[in-house]
Order: sequence, then structure tokens, then C-alpha cells
Amino acid sequence: MAGICAVSLGIGGLFALMGYWPVLPFAGLELAALGAALAVSMRRSRYREVVRFAGDAIGVEVGEVGRGAGLRIQFKRSLTRVLIERGPHANSPTRLVLSCGGQRLELGRCLTDQEREQLGARMRQLIHPGWHRTSTALAAGPG
Repeated sequence: MAGICAVSLGIGGLFALMGYWPVLPFAGLELAALGAALAVSMRRSRYREVVRFAGDAIGVEVGEVGRGAGLRIQFKRSLTRVLIERGPHANSPTRLVLSCGGQRLELGRCLTDQEREQLGARMRQLIHPGWHRTSTALAAGPG
């Protein structure tokens, strides 16, 4: 950010010396907008969702780095389902949902649809490992 500020204000200063002084306020506005965007981006990059599989429990912690978990939920592993739901509109992103009884928790809001599909498939394998047959077992046929 300091480098961009130095270059932008240096060029703006040269224009101001040539008599084009209105360049400086606009350069300042541009740098303020860039600084705000950078601050928002850095804050959002601290968001974490941690899923732990331990015995018959699935623990989910949601929070920010440095602040600890703001939300902690436990699901019973044998009753938990992993759902990929369509969004409310045609162009809305899909939603990855853990569901157990009456509890529902959406995960992976910052992921793409393809990444959510891959994460959902991997979580299904981890939650119910005996229900998943590998492609090599299917190709070999009954033995």
C-alpha cells in the first residue's frame, strides 16, 4: 500500500507542479478507496470454519483468527447428513448444509460451487466411510 501511495502521490505531485492541481484530491480519493478495500479484504480473510471428526461426534467451530470461535456446534456423526442445496434464484450459488435432527448449519459460503461439491463429497466419505465404495472396487466386480 505504501508503494502504491508513493507512486500515485508522486505522479499527482508532478502534475500539481505543472499547474494541474485538481489531480491531487482525486488521487487522494482513489487511495482512500483502495485502503478501504484492502482493509475489508484483510478482515474477511480472517474468517474460519473448522470441522473436526472425533469418534461419533462432528464438531464445527466458526469464528475469526485471533478472536476464537464465535459459534460451536456438535452433531452426532451417525445421524448427520451432508446436503448440497440450490440457491433461491437460478444464478444463486449452491449451499453446503450439515443437517442433524432439527439443527442445520451452512458451511463454505466463501467457496465456489465446484469446491462446495468436492467438500460435500469428502465430508460424506468421512461421516459414513462404510457407505462409500471406491471406483476400483466397482470396476473389479464381485470377488
